[in-house]
Amino acid sequence: MKLVVLSVATMLIQQAFATMAPLAIPLLGPVVVKVFDLNPGYIGGLAALTYGIGMVSAVGSGSVIRKIGPLRVAQLSLIFCAVGLWIGATGSIASILLGVLIVGIGIGPSTPASSHILARLSPPGLAPLIFSIKQTGVPLGGIFAGTLFPYWLGLVDWQGALLIAGTIYFVFALTIQPLRATLDDDRDPTRRLTLGAMLDSFRFAMRHPVLRELAIAHCVFTGLQITFGTFFVVFLTAGLGFDLVFAGFAFACGQGAGFVGRIVWGWVASRFLSTRLVLALLGVSMAVAGAAVALIDGDWSKEAIIALSVAFGVTVIGFQGVMLAEVARNAPPGGAGDVTGVAVVFAYGGMVIFPGIVGAIVGLTGSYETGFLLVAAVTLPVGLLFFRPARAPAR
Repeated sequence: MKLVVLSVATMLIQQAFATMAPLAIPLLGPVVVKVFDLNPGYIGGLAALTYGIGMVSAVGSGSVIRKIGPLRVAQLSLIFCAVGLWIGATGSIASILLGVLIVGIGIGPSTPASSHILARLSPPGLAPLIFSIKQTGVPLGGIFAGTLFPYWLGLVDWQGALLIAGTIYFVFALTIQPLRATLDDDRDPTRRLTLGAMLDSFRFAMRHPVLRELAIAHCVFTGLQITFGTFFVVFLTAGLGFDLVFAGFAFACGQGAGFVGRIVWGWVASRFLSTRLVLALLGVSMAVAGAAVALIDGDWSKEAIIALSVAFGVTVIGFQGVMLAEVARNAPPGGAGDVTGVAVVFAYGGMVIFPGIVGAIVGLTGSYETGFLLVAAVTLPVGLLFFRPARAPAR
């Protein structure tokens, strides 16, 4: 149990760092835009590029995990992020672009590596809770990014902030080296890293209905989550005229609720309900909350808006630990990293597709409400799918 606790803590921090790295340029964006006289849209393009590269790097992560071990992959993930941040700090548009590409390579394998470790170590009855605790690293990474990058910017310039972050990543990667002998003892150095072998896990998951269903759900649920993160504040401010301070506070309340929700739902799925039933309830609830956002108008009280943000956060941010535990449970023996890599690819796909669709709707019609309603309408039937009895795990 001591090893489980240490592994969860290590993977939680690693997950937080993987979340934090892609947020560096967006959070330092106002300064970067001013320094290089850029169109602000350039920053959004860099963010999309980072997650797009992350999606690609996640595809083959399962084979790499099996060959060199999940902890080594987690270390390399941190080192890639560190190098990307260091290169970005050299201070040119080209170096920022190259740094973003390298960070993207680093973030993709992060979740599959941690899932492989926790799937081996977690007692079956506690897996949803353990995965959910680890996944609190995602909102924690957002909190780290939102507080540390502006703080470092007050101490040094934007380049110095990137150098500090990269150094912390590199030091942490070295610090966890003593765990490798234990956590990477199932690696297979003889495994070949051909393109075909790397794509085998993707083909395997797509052939099995239960894993295919989970991957699609991960895409849709994550798409709704990113839609909330991308458009909620701008909807309240530009769409409805609320001030930025209130909109940011309401959004932060939703993030905090998501942090708590991940642990609560993991506990519920570990002790009281099946993971599929929890996913069903969360899917339906987040769809209802998404549709309810479209009903907000200028007459709503601030308290009501905050309450809805909390309801949205506790469901649409709270689902991922339970989702990843269910993915790992349905993986073939030793294949948690492989199938989680596939699920992560679909999640990144949701990050790219859904905000793009909603952004196009807002650009063409000016209606944020239509965008939220559309994504909620797609989410509802996916949530309802999980009310069906579970099929046998893929083998």
